[in-house]
Amino acid sequence: MPLPTGILPFPTQTGNRFSIEIRPPAGAALVRVAKHASQPLGITLKQNPGSMMVVVCELKPERAAEYHRAGLRVGDVLIAVNSVLCCSFAKAIKMLSAAQGTIELRVLHAAASARAPMPNASDV
Repeated sequence: MPLPTGILPFPTQTGNRFSIEIRPPAGAALVRVAKHASQPLGITLKQNPGSMMVVVCELKPERAAEYHRAGLRVGDVLIAVNSVLCCSFAKAIKMLSAAQGTIELRVLHAAASARAPMPNASDV
């Protein structure tokens, strides 16, 4: 499902209308990265225990400088890939593995103190 943004109108039972504005949360960033068909992305992800959040837990050394320049950091929470919500860890891995060319990642930057490597992660 595409990531909704903008103002969405809703009718009420009395015939009146109200609107809800949807925007990315504070601290969210759009990060563009390149992926070549024959190469892995060089990012290790982990599902945060007790939640559905997908977290960046490692940037492979050969691409770490590139990702830092783009704004991706260890500890970031992955919200969407190419405007499609990451509603599960499995879906995030599937989307990133299949993606090619320029990939748009919507991430939520985590607090610096929460950034630590996580065991049992999946490379993409």
